[in-house]
Amino acid sequence: MQNPSIVLQGFLFGIGLFAAMGPKDSFLIKQALIGRYLPILVFICVASDILLITLGVAGIGRLVAQSAGLLTVAVWGGAAYLFWYGGKTLLAALTNKSMPSDTKVDYGTSLRSVCLTALTLSLFNPYALIDTLLVIGPISGSMPDDVRWFFAFGAMMASLLWFSVLTIGTTFLRRFFLQAVMWRVLDTIIASIMFYLGIQLLLFYR
Repeated sequence: MQNPSIVLQGFLFGIGLFAAMGPKDSFLIKQALIGRYLPILVFICVASDILLITLGVAGIGRLVAQSAGLLTVAVWGGAAYLFWYGGKTLLAALTNKSMPSDTKVDYGTSLRSVCLTALTLSLFNPYALIDTLLVIGPISGSMPDDVRWFFAFGAMMASLLWFSVLTIGTTFLRRFFLQAVMWRVLDTIIASIMFYLGIQLLLFYR
């Protein structure tokens, strides 16, 4: 088995997982439209995925999967977070507070607050944990020791490409978001995704 082919397999598998819209993607899209702190935010998103993939390949995911208590806390806590996130976003859309301005920005204006939000959405996002710890980890764990990290490397490169393309692509859409109604539509879509992910997470646990 050739290592380059394993890297490609990991890359394609990672793209398939990361391309599904989640809380981190939604947050990054909004920040790209605002045009604030993009390089550091992309770094946080990718570095978090690299950390979680590394933990998954190292076998942490199997420990979580085998612990009923940890899995229950992760699922219910994650679902509660997704419903809260979706409710907050939907409320902003309904009260016409979606569009950032000098006096109202959903996630704060400081670098510290924005980075903390990105870290929270990256490291405590239940779907990111499932993708990296419980999906990529066990799959790579079934491979021989001399190739599993090549698969993991491919998945890491998929994360880098996905968030880079997502950010660059979104910046070209800024001119379409000069009106408050477009931000309300975006927040409504994001809220719908969050509610859907929360329901799916609970169904997954069942």
